[in-house]
Amino acid sequence: PVGLLTHPDNREFKNSLTEMVKAYLYKKGEYDPKSYFTPSPSHRLDTNTSGIVVIAKNQDALKKINSEFRERTTKKIYLGLFYGRLSDNILITSEIDVKENRENRVKIIDPKIIGIIPNKESFLQNNTNLSCTFIKPLKVSASATLGEIELWTGKKHQIRAQLNSINHSLLGDQKYFTTASVSFSQMFGIKNYHLHSYKLKIENYNEFVAPIPDNFKNIVYDIFKEKI
Repeated sequence: PVGLLTHPDNREFKNSLTEMVKAYLYKKGEYDPKSYFTPSPSHRLDTNTSGIVVIAKNQDALKKINSEFRERTTKKIYLGLFYGRLSDNILITSEIDVKENRENRVKIIDPKIIGIIPNKESFLQNNTNLSCTFIKPLKVSASATLGEIELWTGKKHQIRAQLNSINHSLLGDQKYFTTASVSFSQMFGIKNYHLHSYKLKIENYNEFVAPIPDNFKNIVYDIFKEKI
């Protein structure tokens, strides 16, 4: 859920997803704290992003899944609610400097919008320096879009920063925003961005699907007058 850390940090140690999973597996008899391996996440989500996180229960699974993430053979799909009307599929490309500035923002370099979607595998092979985000609109109004967002690559803050770079900031985002996105968010009382890690497909596993949070559903209905 939103608000839960993936890993412990220097302010919160016990209330994190990793520690909860370790306790859960210990109670099931599937984790021995004295063993050489500790159940570990293969990726993470920002604290305000909800949805799927995969945690490996043994060394072999961790190596396999981490390899797939590195090779970009996984399929990661998010649901995002962002400002502005987007009626067609697009691919956002850019370089990303992940060194955060004073506002803890990453830097987007030379963002581009591609309307004719290329083959994913060959495009990534030929553009190893680019970060790429594919967006498919699901619901559209005059000032907002609910989109299915597929990460072709995975850099820090990639979705939030790239959407902001093309003036389609996530509604409620207080780090990557425009004046227009803030104004529209305030109209609907949206105080935090809505980004949900919805589906994840890893080779040789069933597709993982995370239920959409009720708060996300309610905001979608308020804006589009349709259920999701």
